[in-house]
Amino acid sequence: MIRYLGMAAMVASSALAAIGAPAPALAQAAPTIADPQGSIADFSPQTVGPLLDELGLAWELQTPPNAQPYIAASYAGIINFILAPTACRGATGDECVGLNMVAIFDGAPNPQTVRAFNYRYAFASAGIDPSGAAYLSRYDLSDYGIARGNLATSIQVFVNQVAMFAAELDTAQRTVSLDGYADDLASSALNRAARETLTGAEIHAANAIERHRFGLEDGAQAVRRFIRDENAPRTKIENAVRD
Repeated sequence: MIRYLGMAAMVASSALAAIGAPAPALAQAAPTIADPQGSIADFSPQTVGPLLDELGLAWELQTPPNAQPYIAASYAGIINFILAPTACRGATGDECVGLNMVAIFDGAPNPQTVRAFNYRYAFASAGIDPSGAAYLSRYDLSDYGIARGNLATSIQVFVNQVAMFAAELDTAQRTVSLDGYADDLASSALNRAARETLTGAEIHAANAIERHRFGLEDGAQAVRRFIRDENAPRTKIENAVRD
């Protein structure tokens, strides 16, 4: 049974303007999550489903033959993705402590766009399957429990990234070089820091999505800073040469 329990906290943005659809930011008005610090011991429709309800996402349980059941989730039929429990400790496929979130995209993706997006955002992994389909994936775990609020935020950020990736794939003709993506992201962090210096006031994120976007921007800038720092720790690669 597919469930449509409202679209609370879904906010239209420009991320999917290229394909004529609003992108969910799940952000401006934070959704109310019951017992956000309560722990989820494992991933199942019984534990993940109520969170999807609270986020206003439609979902249904899919039970393919000879395969592990998974949750098919959707925002307004536009952003469609999969939540697949895995790493199951139970003999019957239960007590799963891993959760794969996967979005698959139709069409012919631009490989440069996929590589650039993957390099730009550390939160999820973008790639192209051998069949030629682009995908975005994210892995969460709960070996010792995960807070309901943390999982809810992880789902929100993933949905927002799916919207962004869809827009990038759709407008691939305007994609710049791989270096440009990372430089743009790092520049965003530097620009934000410069505004804080000029105004004397710290720029605070208005919501979870923006807060983690700031984190991604800071991460891109930090990588460049650490690479330039000769004292930063490094892992040496021994290149063995065989005769």
